[in-house]
Amino acid sequence: MDQNELANFMLQQMSRIPPSSTTLPASQLDNPRPIMATVDNMKDGISRSHLQGTAQVICAEHFTRIGWHWESNKPGSEVSTTLESVRQVLQHIALELRELPNYRRGTDGWNDDLGQGVPGGRQGSVHNTDVDKKRPPKRCRESGVVDKASKGLRQLSLRVCQKVEHKGETTYGEVADELVNEILGESLEDEPSFDEKNIRRRVYDALNVLLAMDMIAKDKKAIRWIGLPTHTQIGLDSIKAKKANKIESISRKRQRYSELKEQMSAYNRVMLRNTQQGPVPEDKRIYLPFIVVKTSKENNIDCEVTEDYAEIFFNFTSEFEILDDMEILRKMGMHQPEC
Repeated sequence: MDQNELANFMLQQMSRIPPSSTTLPASQLDNPRPIMATVDNMKDGISRSHLQGTAQVICAEHFTRIGWHWESNKPGSEVSTTLESVRQVLQHIALELRELPNYRRGTDGWNDDLGQGVPGGRQGSVHNTDVDKKRPPKRCRESGVVDKASKGLRQLSLRVCQKVEHKGETTYGEVADELVNEILGESLEDEPSFDEKNIRRRVYDALNVLLAMDMIAKDKKAIRWIGLPTHTQIGLDSIKAKKANKIESISRKRQRYSELKEQMSAYNRVMLRNTQQGPVPEDKRIYLPFIVVKTSKENNIDCEVTEDYAEIFFNFTSEFEILDDMEILRKMGMHQPEC
């Protein structure tokens, strides 16, 4: 099994994962069996591939990021693992396997395009002459506009998704043909045969991912656009709601910060004025904080005080207004920033 076959095998595992976004924390683990079964299948496929060492490293690295121990095949305690994160990891692993150097089966084992020995082969082994003659010449990485387009997997996948959504109903071949023509039309290279195969293969990979995520439906050769999965849309709505709550919380905190800045400026100005004016008699001092009750002279006021002086009750016969210390200082212009 070469790297392309192994990548396809990884994508096939996505269809076996149940459509659920349930979080599986290590402390309250309900049923990790879908993830464990997926990892076991992946290890079995890797064991039948000539990229055992490299593939094991790639898989272990990606699964560690989502909080899953690859070697022991069990959940970790640092990060909660979700089925959706496993789907994303399978996509990344498949794409990374595609990017590995091309290996060919020679008389001495598996060899890459440069003739360097890999597991099962020998350093400096020679390729079969007939195979070398049929192999298209390699492109220069810096000069290939199409290479850059084909390497932009995220951009290419987005174009595939937009193409299928726009058409509504189409086929694999039709989508691949149109995207190949569009991308090659943006290039000035004279030998697009190698790049065309590369682009077409990546388009098929992207379509297989959309099929595994239930974003498209397939009936024989025809494919039909469905849209985002239900659980994905629910997760998106939840994220939007959290974002709106955070924005509202930030707005409240900014308003509170502005009020505290005014209060600090007012207190500093009061202290500066009191220092410049000198001591004030005790009976004329007003201590902070305080409130001022404003009403007309005709208003009858009944005041009651509790025995411990902790509460005061006022009864008014007409309208009145209560002002706190900051409102009074603001009316005096004390809240202005210091020069």
